[in-house]
Amino acid sequence: MRAGTLILAAAAVALAFSCTDDGGAVISDITEMGTVVNGRIVNDMGLTYTVTEDGSGTRWNAMDRILYNCDILTRTSPTAYDIRLKAAMEPGIMQIVTDAEATEAPESDPAQIFAAWAGGGYLNIGFRFLVKESSQEPAISETHSFSVEAFPAPEVSDTLFLYLRHDAGGEFFGQDDSPASDYKTATSYACIPLGEVIAPGGSRDVCLSWIWHKSSEEGELLTGTELLSTAARCEI
Repeated sequence: MRAGTLILAAAAVALAFSCTDDGGAVISDITEMGTVVNGRIVNDMGLTYTVTEDGSGTRWNAMDRILYNCDILTRTSPTAYDIRLKAAMEPGIMQIVTDAEATEAPESDPAQIFAAWAGGGYLNIGFRFLVKESSQEPAISETHSFSVEAFPAPEVSDTLFLYLRHDAGGEFFGQDDSPASDYKTATSYACIPLGEVIAPGGSRDVCLSWIWHKSSEEGELLTGTELLSTAARCEI
C-alpha cells in the first residue's frame, strides 16, 4: 500500500442536513464535522457540545474527527451547548502525498466528490464511487483504496493542486461489459490535514480534482470518464 493511502469502508451514512428552530428552544437535525476533545465534541466553528442524550449507537467518544447529526437541547454558555447525538461516524484521515518528480496527474479510477469544505484545519470531503451490487462489507474496504496527491508539489505554485486518486482493485463500471445496473453507489468521507501546506492563520487557494464518469443528456452514466475540479480559498 502506498504511503498516505487510506483504505476506506463505504459508509452507509444517512446524516440528512436540515435545520429547524423549534420555538427557539431546540435546533433539530444539525449535521456537522468536528473533533472529540476530552469527551466533548468541538465543532469546526469552535462551539463545544456536551452529549447529554446519546442515540447514535456508536463509540463516538473514542473517535478523533467526527461527522455527526444532533439536536441542540440547551445553551449552557455563549459557546457551549448540551445536545442529543443522533448519528455519528469517524471519517478517515488522508495525508497529502507529494511526488516532487510528478509531471502530470496520476491515473485514477472514477470517484465523485460531492461535497468539499474547509474547517478545523482540514479540507473535508464527501465522495461516492461505484461498487458491484454483490459487494458486501468488508469486501468494499478491502478492494477500494483512496489517496490525495499534491500536483504539482506544493512548493511549485502558490495554488495547491490536490487530486483524489482511487484504486478500485479492478472493480469499476466500464472495466468490463457489466451494465450500470450491476453497480451500486457507496459513500464515504475523509479529512485532509492542511497544516503542512498552509501556515497557521494563513490561507491558500486550493484546487481539488477527481475523475468521474461522463453522463448522457438523460443523466445515464457512460463508461467514459472526465476530469472535474473545484477551487476555493482555504484558511486555517
